[in-house]
Amino acid sequence: MTNQRRKTTRSERREQPMPKLSMPNCPIETAEAKNEIASRHFHYGQHSSVIGATKPNPKSLPTRKQRLKRERGAELAAKLEVKTNRKAIRQANRNGAKKIYE
Repeated sequence: MTNQRRKTTRSERREQPMPKLSMPNCPIETAEAKNEIASRHFHYGQHSSVIGATKPNPKSLPTRKQRLKRERGAELAAKLEVKTNRKAIRQANRNGAKKIYE
């Protein structure tokens, strides 16, 4: 049985030197190297093992509670719209009356 390594703390990790990166920061010049890197990756939807898993699950029908919430929201929106229309009409009447009495 092997001994488990203790997880290093943040301060211990900061004391250790940065690991050397294998990939340089310079751009790739040769076409072969570019093709090699591109061939390693595949698009998610094009891979044969993934094709069956990309279909979305069908949406369930809304429950009674959800329907009631939606209806209540529509009622409140209509009520609020009527209220704002009444406010606008009253304001227009006030402005008209002010012009008459001036």
